Amino acid sequence: IISRYIKSNVKHSQRREKEMKNVSEFLEHHHIKPVMTKATIQKLKNITQSNLENKLRDEVDDWCNVIKAYNQK
Repeated sequence: IISRYIKSNVKHSQRREKEMKNVSEFLEHHHIKPVMTKATIQKLKNITQSNLENKLRDEVDDWCNVIKAYNQK
């Protein structure tokens, strides 16, 4: 399961970032502090800005390569 989540974030981080912004706005509208949501948005933003999908290309199939590339950014 973790492998699937790590690898899919490379391809879907930008879309997920937008979705989490919507969640954050919903929570704020209902006077709930979106602490974890904001942290998730920042992590997804970092993944998007790392451009891992282009850097890894074929290597994205190995979650270890994703973690290594992210940590080297």
